[in-house]
Amino acid sequence: MAELKITRRSEEEKVLRAPLLLRLGGTIYEVPVLPCGKSRAWRKQLVEAFSGLELAGLQVNGVSEFLAALPRLVQQVMMGLPEAVGDLVFAYCPALPREEIEAEATDEEMAQAFLDILGAALPFGRVLRALKDLAAALPKAPEEQGEEASAA
Repeated sequence: MAELKITRRSEEEKVLRAPLLLRLGGTIYEVPVLPCGKSRAWRKQLVEAFSGLELAGLQVNGVSEFLAALPRLVQQVMMGLPEAVGDLVFAYCPALPREEIEAEATDEEMAQAFLDILGAALPFGRVLRALKDLAAALPKAPEEQGEEASAA
């Protein structure tokens, strides 16, 4: 299986609420990004689908490690529970022609579509960047300033 990764959407695409472009069965589908309430309900389905799933060698401590581990997580899930990934793709966009897509799409296309949906439904990257910027702008504690002075 080729390397899977979350497709990065530009800030303009996010602001303009541009649809996700999912390639399934060789066809590109435009899928609208869900509003908060529907996205929250979809994330609950995500948690339910993967709860209790033991993934070999996957240890995640924090959101950034979770996001970094997502491609590997999806690959492992696709090997063990490929139906769950497909079900979640179709749950995010019930208007997709499921029978047609399941007849034509590859598991790799389904996994990539799932990752692209995750990128929209779990926008943690933007939150992490904002937190890092905020932390950099905050005044340092006196003990941290002392460490920097002694290191110089």
